[in-house]
Amino acid sequence: MKTMAQGWRLLWSSKATWLMVTGIAVGEAGLAAWWLTLPVATAWNLALHGLVLAMMLGFAVLAWQMARRAFPGGKRRAWPAVPVAAAVGIVLPAALVWWVPGFESMEAQAASMAVRFALAGVLFTGALLWLAACRVQEE
Repeated sequence: MKTMAQGWRLLWSSKATWLMVTGIAVGEAGLAAWWLTLPVATAWNLALHGLVLAMMLGFAVLAWQMARRAFPGGKRRAWPAVPVAAAVGIVLPAALVWWVPGFESMEAQAASMAVRFALAGVLFTGALLWLAACRVQEE
């Protein structure tokens, strides 16, 4: 429990990394959406598929490196943190995305969607970074 609390304090002290990784995740989602809409009719289209896939992999590696630099430390993972991170990083964001409150206007629906999706992204990246911060120092 002490390791998980220390991981939370470490994550909270590096809010800039959390914000940058969340921005990278938003970019990844945009690239994935673009990648899924690309046609595959010509060789140029297939090359564009490969380029976008390489960009997505590059952004994922960049986020991984940022997390490694922000949270250096132990080699062993604090395994009790994994179910908590899974609940906060997967279950809560999924519930936020699928929950649609009943608003009358389309503008209110769109604003609600933007807030819910942003909060889901922050929860997802925060859980991943918190899990990276919850490493036990070797004794």
